[in-house]
Amino acid sequence: RQDLRDGVSDPHILPVQLICDGDVMGTRNSGWCRCTFLKAFLLSLIILPAQAQWLQQNSGTTATLWSVHFEHNLTGWAVFNNTVLKTTNGGSTWQASSACSACTMTGIYFVGSDSGWAVGASDSGSAIWRTSDGGDTWIRNDPHIGSFMSGVFFANTKVGWAFGQSGFYNGKILKTTNGGVIWMEQNVSSNGYLLSGYFVDSLDGWAVGYHSLFRTTNGGEIWEEQDTAFTHPSALPISSIWFVDKENGWYVGGISEVTVIARTTNAGKDWTHQVFDPPPPSFFVSRLNWVQFVNPSKGWAVGRRYFSPRAFIAATSDGGDTWHEQDVGNSSSIQQLESVCFVDSLHGWAVGENGTTLATTNGGLTFVSKSPELPSAFLLKQNYPNPFNSTTNFVFDIPTAGNVTLKVFDVLGREIAALVNEKREAGAHEVTWDAGGLSSGVYCYRLQAGGFTNVRKMVVLK
Repeated sequence: RQDLRDGVSDPHILPVQLICDGDVMGTRNSGWCRCTFLKAFLLSLIILPAQAQWLQQNSGTTATLWSVHFEHNLTGWAVFNNTVLKTTNGGSTWQASSACSACTMTGIYFVGSDSGWAVGASDSGSAIWRTSDGGDTWIRNDPHIGSFMSGVFFANTKVGWAFGQSGFYNGKILKTTNGGVIWMEQNVSSNGYLLSGYFVDSLDGWAVGYHSLFRTTNGGEIWEEQDTAFTHPSALPISSIWFVDKENGWYVGGISEVTVIARTTNAGKDWTHQVFDPPPPSFFVSRLNWVQFVNPSKGWAVGRRYFSPRAFIAATSDGGDTWHEQDVGNSSSIQQLESVCFVDSLHGWAVGENGTTLATTNGGLTFVSKSPELPSAFLLKQNYPNPFNSTTNFVFDIPTAGNVTLKVFDVLGREIAALVNEKREAGAHEVTWDAGGLSSGVYCYRLQAGGFTNVRKMVVLK
């Protein structure tokens, strides 16, 4: 007997146990086929994809669900417009209750099954709601500090923070120490409005937003701006941040064709930008809206695809060293995701546009085909990482052997480098390029092979 996952850490390989006797192989589900050990190994690599591991739920609305929070695998809440949705059966059914008339709710957070808070805006400015009965009734508080509050986080039932804006792109943070009865403004010098925040405890926390990354070590008495290790000509939105302890954290965001996901292992002193595996465009995304980790290794990021309203979920099981796309199904109604919440490594929910509500009970694991067959068509993939500083990788497929050229150009069409100019065999090819001599900016790269031509953009950031 042999389990083909023995010694294999790749979560995309199914746990198939084989009984090999000569050229005969058996599986746990009584299936048999002729094989050799090599064939058995190859079979483990080309197992066909399983069905979608994220299942669509009926939220009862087509409005955008901005935020979701679960306390355990049965009870959870989501918000849209002036409405709070609540489920007590894991999302199989949702009950709606209106918290106000002229208002918009964009963030929700609970500590336990009874104490919860929601934030957003009313007709008179920012608004914050609180409940002490699990969301059956809500009490509204209008602090009138900030024209809009986007996110909320509580360290316990008394101490919490709300994040948003006041005026024209001025970030604001409010704090309460009595469960949301009174909110006081904190001093933060942000020239972009803030979207969300996260606290490791009642003292150590983070706030993120448009080109903004702030940290406090004293509960928000002082907020210090941090280096994002990312430069972009636009105001890059950092949408979400998450820490599993004081040292290890991640943030995500993006705008247009630039997607960012970064990790720190030293409390934000340094941030490392991470890449997806496989590289884009197999799951190219235009932005990530939320990130969550349940331990230092396992986490999820959600958002939308590039040039498409389609939902996107990626997961990591190695702390973000590699990210794999997860299957959300093929329904056109499953659109951009705004928020994700996991209560453990298996049970999670994601919500977003068009009332999209997805749930998983196995961590959303998707088994990806890794067929050894030659490519059937020409393909030039997006370079990775992108944007990059100095070194990046180009991946392309050619179905037949032939002459291949891969060249880099600036935005004026001037050739910068010829990376490939030779005959290549059929298959998948990867080229690493060091652009250390280039200045920051947008560049293009072009693949020509067998009558096929394709051009893509990339960004050098230093």
